[in-house]
Amino acid sequence: MSAPTASPASASAASAAASGGGGPATLPFVCGNPDIAVKRGHLDLVPDRSKKAKQRGTREDATVCLQNIPCSINAMDLLVFLETAREHIRLTRLLNSVDPQFYMAILRFDKPEAASAFIANFKGRQLDLLDSAVCDPVIVYGVHEQDAPAQTQGAETCAICLDALPEDGMDAVMIQCKHSFHATCLSKCLELTCPVCRYTHNRVSEVQCQQCDVREGLWMCLTCGFVGCGRRQWFGDSAHVHSNSHALLHFESTSHPYAQNMQTQRVWDYRQDRYTYRLSHDVTSNKLVEVPSPRTAPSHSEGLSEEDTQDALALEYTFLLTQQLESQREAFTRNLHGVQEHWAEQRKQAEQRRNAAAARHSELTQALLSTTASLSAATKRSKQTQLEVAKTLAAAKEEASMLATLENNIKDWHRRLASEDEARKAVLAKEEKVIAQLEEQLQELSLKLDGPAAPS
Repeated sequence: MSAPTASPASASAASAAASGGGGPATLPFVCGNPDIAVKRGHLDLVPDRSKKAKQRGTREDATVCLQNIPCSINAMDLLVFLETAREHIRLTRLLNSVDPQFYMAILRFDKPEAASAFIANFKGRQLDLLDSAVCDPVIVYGVHEQDAPAQTQGAETCAICLDALPEDGMDAVMIQCKHSFHATCLSKCLELTCPVCRYTHNRVSEVQCQQCDVREGLWMCLTCGFVGCGRRQWFGDSAHVHSNSHALLHFESTSHPYAQNMQTQRVWDYRQDRYTYRLSHDVTSNKLVEVPSPRTAPSHSEGLSEEDTQDALALEYTFLLTQQLESQREAFTRNLHGVQEHWAEQRKQAEQRRNAAAARHSELTQALLSTTASLSAATKRSKQTQLEVAKTLAAAKEEASMLATLENNIKDWHRRLASEDEARKAVLAKEEKVIAQLEEQLQELSLKLDGPAAPS
């Protein structure tokens, strides 16, 4: 939710106060119940320089105005926001702003120091967790109300607890209709309207259809609170145009039969296409008046005493209420049967899905057991294979060692054979040398033996 924008009146007042213009900056307000009497006035946001110095800094300086509070934040939410500072607040007064989307709150503190501390601590704080609006306090130096027709003032006792309000105003709250209550009592109240005059600052003109921007001829569903536009929108005395009929469309989509006109407070029954009773809210006199029934002649009550007429009306209203409650009971019974059938079908489908899931779970469990057995056998075979591989590696290692030993032996024998071959060659060479010497000696000996023959 975006932060609300300040109204033109409050913006001009704040700017005048900041600039320190010629006259005192004012902030207009409206108070009172519109159905009874309305008063207008303004707040002084800068001190009046014509006053004497002794009048400044007293009671007027102890009043603070919280401006630009969205109407979506009700009085109870505001009291929750002010809970930590309530011990110094003598009176809390709510006033309507000129802009219907906002209102303001006047806080009268017990002393000016408390007002200054409140502004320093609360300025810029978020008013509500669900709204981005922030606290915008300013000092008020005067509250002026214009003359207006007299209206009912707040009682001296709280209308909620019926106890007397304190004379000094401590812990008192005066809402827009000028009725006063204890702050503790109002903060616990569950209703958004005044307990005395039923006034609410969320006026009908500020409410619009939840499906379009129509603000007139609205109907509120009494079952779920939906606000929709009616089937006709009137302008002037007789002219009208057809609207979007969102209230009727809401009935057709939800079967919520009862809708209340937000202006006359009359209740319409969409099933029977007529009003449920013959009482309407007169805006001028703020009273409930009887509306003639289209099925009853105007002279129906002629000749009857006032007591008989009231008894007849009470009997008729009782009959209509009983009839409507019976039709509502039948509708709820049909809806209950439909819901029961729907949930029975949902339960049946859920049981089917559960059975299918259980069968699937059983299949997966069997498959898991089979896979686990296969995995155990494979693990056993793997261990055996690992043992065989280890044995083979050990045998290969032993064979490699033997092969290395044989190679070393072969190399040793090769060295021995080479050495013996060299020795044999040396012996042969020596023997050949001896033989050659012997042959030479033999030749010499033969020559000596065959010397020259004697002459014969």
